[in-house]
Amino acid sequence: MDNWQGNLEHTLRSEAEESESDAAKLAARVRELGDVAFDAMTRGDLLAVTSSDRSYVGTVRYARGDLVSLETDGGWIDANLSGPLHLVIRRRGYSDGFDRVAGAATFKARLSEHELTGELIEIVAPHAGVSAKGHIAAVARDHVMLTTADGQDIFVPLSQIAFVVRHKS
Repeated sequence: MDNWQGNLEHTLRSEAEESESDAAKLAARVRELGDVAFDAMTRGDLLAVTSSDRSYVGTVRYARGDLVSLETDGGWIDANLSGPLHLVIRRRGYSDGFDRVAGAATFKARLSEHELTGELIEIVAPHAGVSAKGHIAAVARDHVMLTTADGQDIFVPLSQIAFVVRHKS
């Protein structure tokens, strides 16, 4: 009888572990990249946002929808999670985590905030061959118009923008 009970307990334990594993896989399958960024923010992870030619490492200060904002040694990075990039968690629990705060709901909304402030930014769109500093003159339906210091207007598709960089002064 004891052997039968032991086998039953082992079987039930194995089935429970398998169910937990299946639930974890299902949860991972329905997540979006924004969820990964949000979790990194709340845990205080050190995160790298990387495109084909650039990588920035910092702590996540804001994450919502297709936008993640990092504070790095060189400044602030707004990354387009719908753009040509990927995320790498470099170190879990690197700092105290952050709670969600009010702010832009999307990357495009963050670009509109930069347009309103008129601050000097750098737009990085590696697949379009763009790395240019200037002021956002307009955020259109599918592109951004950036005016450089020499007066050039550059039009960059939103889908191609990986990063907006605000360098520390």
